[in-house]
Amino acid sequence: MQINSVSSTQPLYSSKQIAFKGSISPAKSISSDVFEKVIDIDSRGVYPAGVLSNFTESHFKVEGVRVNSMEGFLQALKTSDVEEQKDVCKLVGIKAKRAGNKLKAREGYDASVVHWRNQSMPRTSKEYQSLLKKAYESKYQYDSVFRKALNLTKGSKLTHSIGKSSALETILTEQEFVDMLHYLRDEYKPNKIKVLIRTLMSKFF
Repeated sequence: MQINSVSSTQPLYSSKQIAFKGSISPAKSISSDVFEKVIDIDSRGVYPAGVLSNFTESHFKVEGVRVNSMEGFLQALKTSDVEEQKDVCKLVGIKAKRAGNKLKAREGYDASVVHWRNQSMPRTSKEYQSLLKKAYESKYQYDSVFRKALNLTKGSKLTHSIGKSSALETILTEQEFVDMLHYLRDEYKPNKIKVLIRTLMSKFF
């Protein structure tokens, strides 16, 4: 399958300006106490919901592979071809989703198995959950916009109402997604120096 990768797209939000309640405001002017107790994550949502979406452009690396959005990484797990994985990882938003749908439509596709680099693993395995955790931790370290948006939601419950609940129907269920975000926000304590270095590195992706 020929997949057209993209080196750059216009991000939905930048580190200087963010959408909030239909307007554009400086990020530093918004504090966590203005948010509702429940935040439903959606790529079309206002800040911080849109920024937290897997569709949003986000530059980071997973085991040395460059990723331009979490959606790209997730959809890449549907193919065992390592080079094809790299191509899909470079896609953002709906382009990544469509690439994943094409992979899913291939003859022989098995939703119970995911692939990363030269390894295949059961979709419901601990190994897969460990890989997801590694990917989200990397995104948190590299992406300061995502990190700030997530930290601003402290005290709020995150949901993803458009997500699916069955592991065999989706590469990431709603519960897996929100659990990962709650973990990053409330439990994850990365090395501050590593975060600073990776944040600076992301500027050159």
